[in-house]
Amino acid sequence: MKMRKFLALFFLPLLAFATVSDWETLQIDSRTSISFPLTPEKTRDNMWSIVSGNAKYMMRIEDLEKRGVDSASLASIVRQPNVLDAFSKGFLTDEGSSILSKKISTWNGYTVFDYVFNPGKNSQYQKLYAKLIFVGVKTYAPAVFVNDEKLSQGNREKFFNSFRLN
Repeated sequence: MKMRKFLALFFLPLLAFATVSDWETLQIDSRTSISFPLTPEKTRDNMWSIVSGNAKYMMRIEDLEKRGVDSASLASIVRQPNVLDAFSKGFLTDEGSSILSKKISTWNGYTVFDYVFNPGKNSQYQKLYAKLIFVGVKTYAPAVFVNDEKLSQGNREKFFNSFRLN
């Protein structure tokens, strides 16, 4: 009898944790998906977000063809000097916001802009991690706002690594 109580006390918390750790995969469009820690809310036609724990997870898709940009033009634009700074302006909207780090990388052969921002004085979060992934004429922008970098690091990486292109 004592052994059953011990096992119950030991395994029940593990079962609860396993349930909490299940993530929701969202099909963004016909080609892409990403997983969120909870079911995200569609906040605009092209944006989804959810607050979970000490972080806010967001995904945005932008079809630049609607703005008259074709894939060849976009490929040329992302190779220009200072383009990393130009694209960051959309994130620097609050007083005191700034770029903490930036780099250009590739993912599956596609250009990716990686940023870390101080989101500014009026933000309830301490940092913003954002990526811009350029695929044809579309830009996919997963982002995570965090308050405690150490607590959110594993989930932040899981979120970014869950992005899939079919």
